[in-house]
Amino acid sequence: MLRLARPSSRISRLLAAAPAAILTAEFVTFDFAYYVGKPFGNDARLYLAATQAWLSGGDPWNVASAGIRFAGVPVTLLPFAPFAWLSPDAMTAVVFLASVVAAVFIVQRVGLPVWWLLFPPLIEAIWSGSVNIIVLALALTRLEWLAVVTKTYAGLPALLLGHIRQLVIAAVVVVVTVPFLPWQAFLSHDLGDVLSAQAWGGRSAWINPVVLIPVSLVALALVGRQRAAWWSVPVLWPATQFHYSIFAMPAKPSVLAAGILAIPWPGAPVVAIVAEAAVRRWGDAVRRANPLGSAAQERDSVPVQVVR
Repeated sequence: MLRLARPSSRISRLLAAAPAAILTAEFVTFDFAYYVGKPFGNDARLYLAATQAWLSGGDPWNVASAGIRFAGVPVTLLPFAPFAWLSPDAMTAVVFLASVVAAVFIVQRVGLPVWWLLFPPLIEAIWSGSVNIIVLALALTRLEWLAVVTKTYAGLPALLLGHIRQLVIAAVVVVVTVPFLPWQAFLSHDLGDVLSAQAWGGRSAWINPVVLIPVSLVALALVGRQRAAWWSVPVLWPATQFHYSIFAMPAKPSVLAAGILAIPWPGAPVVAIVAEAAVRRWGDAVRRANPLGSAAQERDSVPVQVVR
């Protein structure tokens, strides 16, 4: 004979599932609201055009696509060189497919629930053709040095995590390729204003550095070095865009912090790390009060370790 679950048991399960359900609904809402009508794969097209300009003797920093100028450092062109023969549509398809695979890898590697695949910054990166998802996936493997070569800011988590060997390899690649890359053309451009304008002033603590950087540093210290390393890019890097928040994923953000990160507002990552610090400190207090009952929760919240 089937036994009906007690009402209190059903209510407990519903309450336990509510944060994930609410967060998933928020993710889906912003996914549809934010990306309808946006250009698909524009970053992939831009980096391809910049690479082709470099290889043909032109100036990559005069290249633009859909009103967005190329503003990366010269070493960023290296990973795109093997694909320079592709058409823009083919390059967009390659980056899209690689990003989807990388997104699945990140979620599985970090141990996040599958609904994190709907995380709005992740969807923005896929939709825009950004290689940041691929970069983050590389940063979780022994190819972290390639992530740093592709995107300089990937070196910030590596530095905070003490991955000196990976940083040395990346530095050697940069030094060895200096004679072959258009550094002179790069230095002839003032790209700081371009980056800031194209990021609409950015979303990190740099929108108001005097106030927000000290607040961010305190919050980062409170969450611990392992988590702070991954939060450092969306919180501290200048001229960040919405999809830079994917770098917080390996830190396994709390539901509250994830919900804030999903909002495409300037300063949201700073608010998120402050919320994360508060959640973690409260969790520490609960664990001290009830160490046995909180052991499983603590294991689930440990940030991912890079594969070595």
